[in-house]
Amino acid sequence: MSFCLLLVLLQLLYQLLLHGMCFFLWRARLKKAGGGRRT
Repeated sequence: MSFCLLLVLLQLLYQLLLHGMCFFLWRARLKKAGGGRRT
């Protein structure tokens, strides 16, 4: 496996992880805000 390909794969994985974490945090915050407003 070439070094360039490995680098690209690593960057892709990093971006995916970052986006996943952001989405998870946003969803949790939205759920918490919704629950707080309803009660």
